[in-house]
Amino acid sequence: MKRKVKQIIHDHSKSIGEKLGIDLPYYLENGFWVTANQIIKISVGLGLSVLLARFTTEDVFGNYQFLISILSLFSIISLPGMNVSVLRSVARGKHGSYNKSVRLSFIWSIAGIPILSLAGVYYLLFDEQLLGILILAAVGLLPFIFPFARWD
Repeated sequence: MKRKVKQIIHDHSKSIGEKLGIDLPYYLENGFWVTANQIIKISVGLGLSVLLARFTTEDVFGNYQFLISILSLFSIISLPGMNVSVLRSVARGKHGSYNKSVRLSFIWSIAGIPILSLAGVYYLLFDEQLLGILILAAVGLLPFIFPFARWD
């Protein structure tokens, strides 16, 4: 029964894939978890934004959005393009590159701590105290947020 259902799904996806010009059975078999990961990330982010927008003040929601923007800006320091490099080298059989990539990205993230700290101190002293506190709290998390996101 299970095999018959699997065959039916394969046949239908093959005919749909031929019409679309893609190898849909391959994508369904191998890309499911990647797609599920992206859907979950988008859903959680959207859900959190909706909850904050509905149940908090404009200031809290604005601070949240600004903090996410600052962390995204500083993610450049942690070499986010390394994911493509790791994927390519693992596909070529060089499996030790993952550990090297995480280590290098972690070191570069540590290098970003002083810059993010300066931004936090600036906001703490001159502009917005809550935002400054949040940025300074995120300073300790910066080396752990982006380098270890290489697994997906």
